[in-house]
Amino acid sequence: MILLSNLSKSFGTNRLFDELSFSLDRGVYCLGGPSGCGKTTLGRILVGLEKADGGTVSGVVGHPVILFQEQRLLPSISALRNVSSVSKDKDALSDAATLLKRLGFSEEDMDKHPNALSGGMQQRVAIARALLFAKEYEGNLALLDEPFRGLDPDMKAVVADMIREELADRAVLVITHDESDASLLCGKWLPFFGSPSK
Repeated sequence: MILLSNLSKSFGTNRLFDELSFSLDRGVYCLGGPSGCGKTTLGRILVGLEKADGGTVSGVVGHPVILFQEQRLLPSISALRNVSSVSKDKDALSDAATLLKRLGFSEEDMDKHPNALSGGMQQRVAIARALLFAKEYEGNLALLDEPFRGLDPDMKAVVADMIREELADRAVLVITHDESDASLLCGKWLPFFGSPSK
């Protein structure tokens, strides 16, 4: 179990949260709230990319899976190579192709560089890369920041199925604005009542 105990974080005079405590077990949790309330900052603290002003995070083991809001794709290589770049396994290209096919990519699409893909397709590449990372590296946590951004309803359903299947052995924290994502992912809704940024 992952425990967040009495976390606090401020930027200047803007206090995002104070003495925040909750726990995460295996399963999907959707952290919801308005823009600027500190959801992404909390996620970054959880995976060790940001330091809290006070409090502790315990129980995170191995390598967290991280899907950032920005796709952060490598512009000079194909979609397929972007996905396989997180793995050293000899079957990385095959595994990457399997994930992209499930996400609606043709072989022609897989050979395209990110700048030749739509925003939604770039998002799917980033999702496939995160899921392949999870296959390669052991851990008990995944942080997915707005994973459904730019996806149509049918593709959202496909991605939700893949998240549940591929990350079943982890605590999955999904940052979202949409409470319906919790139902789609068969997850728990965690309303986040931080203070919006000034």
